[in-house]
Amino acid sequence: MEFVAIGTDLWLGGDATMGEPLFWMSLAVSLSCGLLAAYPVNLLLIHYGVKGGLHSPKCHMDDHRRGLQLINIAEKTLPGAVTTQAT
Repeated sequence: MEFVAIGTDLWLGGDATMGEPLFWMSLAVSLSCGLLAAYPVNLLLIHYGVKGGLHSPKCHMDDHRRGLQLINIAEKTLPGAVTTQAT
């Protein structure tokens, strides 16, 4: 992705400075090309389990609730064994 984005930016923008529209146009095009280059690779990584996909925040709340339930069970069965900090 970086190779494609930076290469496209240098190819289109060349010596353009930040005050020139060519700089900003080449930046937008190069970042879009970088996204298109990285997208299929990311899909493959997610498909094969190398990388995790985006998750709903609800999933993380369910994990948090499950963890609190486990702490409550541990406190009931082993009093004083589990210490929690209040935030």
